Amino acid sequence: IEVDKFIKMKGLEKDVRLLLQVHDELVYEIKDNIVESVAPEIKKLMQDVINPKKTSGVTFSANASSGDNWMETKEI
Repeated sequence: IEVDKFIKMKGLEKDVRLLLQVHDELVYEIKDNIVESVAPEIKKLMQDVINPKKTSGVTFSANASSGDNWMETKEI
């Protein structure tokens, strides 16, 4: 939900789109020229989805990778 809000707020609906969600994994198609700036923002939103005060200090971690296909992805 927060990532959707971010995409709409930044006017990125034509440049970023959710392709697949499997459990807690999100796969986005992001235009090459903005992937380096958008992917870290999505990662941060996913990590900060719940305030650590509400989870007794437990924090979440997320990974962001980019590539033309699954075999070519590299962590951002």
